[in-house]
Amino acid sequence: MGCRRFISQQPAEAIFGLGATLSTSCGQTFFISLFVPYFLAALPITAGEFGSLYGIGTLLGALALPFIAAKYDSTPLAIYTRRVFGGTGSAALLLALTVHPVMLIIAISGLRLTGPGLIPHVANTTMAKALKAAADLPSA
Repeated sequence: MGCRRFISQQPAEAIFGLGATLSTSCGQTFFISLFVPYFLAALPITAGEFGSLYGIGTLLGALALPFIAAKYDSTPLAIYTRRVFGGTGSAALLLALTVHPVMLIIAISGLRLTGPGLIPHVANTTMAKALKAAADLPSA
């Protein structure tokens, strides 16, 4: 099925997928990197320590991803999407209020989990399910 046919047959899913895909930069490295000088000034850490904390946060987010992403199939899309975007907002708020390196790890984990992890997962899985429905493919 071509892109135009998919958009014409499943416009809501296509628009949702595009919108979610375009909003994935919230947890990306460049967003967080804009604030590194402020973290270094506000927290008792060096640039190298920030890199280590960022790495730990990224790893924790990646470890949680398969478990949280699996909830997509058993949760209504609207609720799941609200939780993912709410998680992104909560992690960004925690990052803004960070006063301790542990808070920084938790906030980075949340941003990395939801931003480049769950938001594209929601977009891609929603469009894939809609594409499957539109093509009338049998269930695997």
